Amino acid sequence: ALFCARREVARQFALDLAAKAKAQRLSLAEGILSILDKRGVRRGTAKSAKGRTLILTEIEVALALPGPLTLAVLTFPFRDQHPFKNVGQIADAGEVEAIIRLWTIGTAINALGVDCKVIALRDGNRYPCTWHINAESKRNYGDSFREFVEALSLNDCLEVRDIDDQTD
Repeated sequence: ALFCARREVARQFALDLAAKAKAQRLSLAEGILSILDKRGVRRGTAKSAKGRTLILTEIEVALALPGPLTLAVLTFPFRDQHPFKNVGQIADAGEVEAIIRLWTIGTAINALGVDCKVIALRDGNRYPCTWHINAESKRNYGDSFREFVEALSLNDCLEVRDIDDQTD
């Protein structure tokens, strides 16, 4: 129930972000960037003027392509097996909050009228520090994210994929 309530708060936040972008009468690319650059969405410092220009160009190019706008974020590589921090291979509350934030981005962009799909792209094999973790544990960790996405009905604009899976 807690995460379902959090999803509804996130949905309203996404709709508010889209409404603010629409009220500013921005181009679609500028509206998308305004969503991505909001303090409740982004992490870290705001983009520089040069960074904003580069990002706007990338968004405009992506919008010109056929199909949905696809935003892929490399994230959640593996589950630390430290016994004092984690129990098992299931996503914890902080990680579920992170996928809800990614869903918020996609929902806000969809509310602007742009078909958007956010992909949380996992790579549990890239980092040498994870090579000792067996493949089944990594797969179970990824599956737990997909189960949360399904259970919270976030799959309308969010997908969790492993980088080794077939991609579009």
